[in-house]
Amino acid sequence: MVDDPDTLLRSAIARQDITSTTRLSVITAHKPVVGGGTANTAVLAGGPDGPNAVAATVTSTFWLERLAGERRASQLQYTQNMLLNFNGLSWPHITVATLRRTA
Repeated sequence: MVDDPDTLLRSAIARQDITSTTRLSVITAHKPVVGGGTANTAVLAGGPDGPNAVAATVTSTFWLERLAGERRASQLQYTQNMLLNFNGLSWPHITVATLRRTA
């Protein structure tokens, strides 16, 4: 799963007839300049003793999908891979999901 987290997304759509897809990819890195890079949450930023971790890079891909018989897109799939640096150790944090409109 770590090598290919999109396996879960492909499994979720295996029996669906997707007629159109809009894809958006975003890649950024930690650059401590105004308006650039990732923003670390307070828990990552830490306190007077320094940060707990640093979100070094974030890669996200979103797929907005329309299924057969639907007039508009009703499904959003995404993969997010964040590389967190903890005291010299890099650790991947991966999130994938399939979201469906219900109304």
